[in-house]
Amino acid sequence: MARGSSRTTTDHEEIRRWAEGRGASPAEVEGTERGGEDAGVLRLDFPGYTGTPPLRHISWDDWFEKFDASGLALVYQEQTARGQRSNFNKLVAREAAAARARGDRGASRRARRAGPRAGRSAAASKAGRASAAARRREGTRRTKRAGAGATRAGQGERRRKAPRASAARMAGGRAPAKRGGSRSAASKRGAGAARRPSAGGRARTGRGSRRPTSKR
Repeated sequence: MARGSSRTTTDHEEIRRWAEGRGASPAEVEGTERGGEDAGVLRLDFPGYTGTPPLRHISWDDWFEKFDASGLALVYQEQTARGQRSNFNKLVAREAAAARARGDRGASRRARRAGPRAGRSAAASKAGRASAAARRREGTRRTKRAGAGATRAGQGERRRKAPRASAARMAGGRAPAKRGGSRSAASKRGAGAARRPSAGGRARTGRGSRRPTSKR
């Protein structure tokens, strides 16, 4: 291995040899285990560690059990670029390690320290996306309900206005025409009666028309 270069491995014996060669012990971050887990977020505790965050030593068996169950790999360095012994190490997802081995440096840079916290973050992100989608669907349903309510209100208002408009047309249109028609009929009857002569008048007129002629 060249100076300053790193190596990625999932081999238990290789990891244990490298860690114990530097006096490191298997550990977890205190308080990060959940449910029936034997280990939380994994770490390697080196001499001189300041204790932030606080670590708790666990057995190698528990450490490697959680290491495999979480799908982790260890990236470590044997020597620095100056040839000194290096304690550099990083736990990454095995998928990121495989991408890194294929030369996808971007995937390696995007990889974060893995563990239960990373799993919970992914689950929380997924739940957040589902919640946002549910809120959008609920907003759409509320908008549709509000639009339907406004439409029904407008239809009801038109129905209430329709009888008033009809009554107004009856009062201002057909009813006056009917009254005017009655007066016209009465006038016609009066005019007809004025034109018809009485029976006596016709008799008198008849006698007047038969005047005796003078004898010559």
